Amino acid sequence: MSETARPVIRPAAPADNPALLALNRKSPMRSGFEIRIDRSPDYFYLSRLQGRDSRVIVAEHHSRLLGCVGYALRDVFIAGRLTTIAYIGGIKVAPEYRGSRITFRLMQAARDALLKQPVDMGFMLVLHDNHSMLNLLSGRAGIPRFSPLADFQLSYIIPLYKPRLNGLFNIEQAIPADRDELFDFLGRAFAGYELRPVWTPAVFDALLRADPHFSLSRFWIARRQSRIMAVVSLWDQSHFKQTSVVQYPIGLRLLRRLTLGRLLPPPGQPIHELCIRHAFYAPGGEVALRELLRFVIAHHYPQYRYFRIGFPTGSAIRRMLAGLPQLRTVIRAFVAFHPDRSIDEGLIRRLVQSPLWEDLSLH
Repeated sequence: MSETARPVIRPAAPADNPALLALNRKSPMRSGFEIRIDRSPDYFYLSRLQGRDSRVIVAEHHSRLLGCVGYALRDVFIAGRLTTIAYIGGIKVAPEYRGSRITFRLMQAARDALLKQPVDMGFMLVLHDNHSMLNLLSGRAGIPRFSPLADFQLSYIIPLYKPRLNGLFNIEQAIPADRDELFDFLGRAFAGYELRPVWTPAVFDALLRADPHFSLSRFWIARRQSRIMAVVSLWDQSHFKQTSVVQYPIGLRLLRRLTLGRLLPPPGQPIHELCIRHAFYAPGGEVALRELLRFVIAHHYPQYRYFRIGFPTGSAIRRMLAGLPQLRTVIRAFVAFHPDRSIDEGLIRRLVQSPLWEDLSLH
């Protein structure tokens, strides 16, 4: 594209919804296997869930959208201090314009918009093998350098069988009487993380109201002698996000042939997926969370054929999922500081060495 025909970079408007949905469909995630996320019917719905004051920026040429990026603001605790950060995500570029300067210009536009916001740093998640994006984040003219912090694993569990349970815990769906105890349990769990959210009863209420398909009853609790030992929550996101596998890895392609397609849907067909979020356990409760994860999979199988969960790669959850067939991909977290602020190497070391909270159900 010539300089005289440069695309226009502008804020997205509600009328852009159909074009954004189309752009998102033809730009799947690639990391060993291809996943397509269809954000129908409202592209902006997920952006609103990712934080407050969410915005989407688009690159347009002759009324055609070529790319987009989004951001939202979050109030989090870092080193015990309440800080407003910008979550940057939703970066998509039409396949025929990959390798062009469109991504660079979108990132510049996001930077310019965020310089007008009261934020000290920006946070991003990028597929670990997205080399073009990784190169861009290493620091180019006009874009702050992003420093890597941590890796997260995103697993799509495929229950080819019902997991066995050990029966050592009482597992139950949360009821209104559990609300205060669950609030306290989650508060203690969040306290072990950097980038943790502000946690108040009002914030908990807002979490339960943010989506009509998520509520207190979506929490499941594992108890031993009435004490909460582990918690997970479940979220059916199919009303605003449908996932399909564009291309299976070779092992699963073989499995599809051997099972005549009964276990895995055809490539491109939306999968029946349930998202697992808020997977926490009390001290000494690793076995309880392992049992709880297997319980919710067994309880909701075969209604759902995929169970998606994300967690830091060093988390004990990785061991808990051992033996369950799954597709895996790794996402890397990055942080960049305001251009007028020097890079705080001590803070970066603290974040690298600490567990980071990120609700991967929002990706």
